[in-house]
Amino acid sequence: MNGPLEREYEFYLRNRDEFVQQYDGKFIAIKNEKVIGVYADYLEASADIYPDHDYGSVLMQPVQKEEHPKIVTAHSVVT
Repeated sequence: MNGPLEREYEFYLRNRDEFVQQYDGKFIAIKNEKVIGVYADYLEASADIYPDHDYGSVLMQPVQKEEHPKIVTAHSVVT
């Protein structure tokens, strides 16, 4: 990953084992190398996070046991 959320993703990778123990199967929201929310799914996370944070400023990361976790990228809707 290369971009504005690279630091947050690296934080996730460094702490992945701990996150899997605590949050397996959940989505976590990471900003400034801190977990700012834990959610059941992406829709719940985005509904809670994006009213107060700009799109692209928070990493929404599914926590999974598998070695290469899926990365979810959200884009704002332009009307």
